[in-house]
Amino acid sequence: KRDNSKFMAQWCAVLESWGKWEAVDVDRRQIKRLQQAIQAWMGQKRRLEQEKEPRLRKPEDKNARKRKRKEELKQKVLDEWELDKEPPQGVVRVWTDGSEMEGVDGRKYAGYGVCSREGHCLNASDKLLGLIQTNNRAEMTAVLYVLKVIPKWVRYKSAQTPS
Repeated sequence: KRDNSKFMAQWCAVLESWGKWEAVDVDRRQIKRLQQAIQAWMGQKRRLEQEKEPRLRKPEDKNARKRKRKEELKQKVLDEWELDKEPPQGVVRVWTDGSEMEGVDGRKYAGYGVCSREGHCLNASDKLLGLIQTNNRAEMTAVLYVLKVIPKWVRYKSAQTPS
């Protein structure tokens, strides 16, 4: 259950600022309505303040924070593994992925993909054979495909998988 004492303290402060203090007994629906009314009022107040002074900082969007964090992690991985550079001589870098989806007939179908770089001979995609059609099986089949196809003289194989 949620602690309503903090909300009631905020509501009492709002009522006091309006000069309309009174003791109230409320149920959950009324609390929800009051919260929505206060949020709408605060939003309107923020919009009016931003119209007066447009240089005021807008509250940061949750999705913007997630996007920023994701970009930072992506850059960290690129820097750490030097994925934006060509691999050294004798090293083959390959990305693999497998997926599963339900067909129109209600059965599951899975497939895999392998990518080294644009136009490379190792790039491939195929459907998964067999009765068991799962995402994990497709992922492992992609890695096995890479290990079978890469020549034996390659001293280091690096396969990046999402799972």
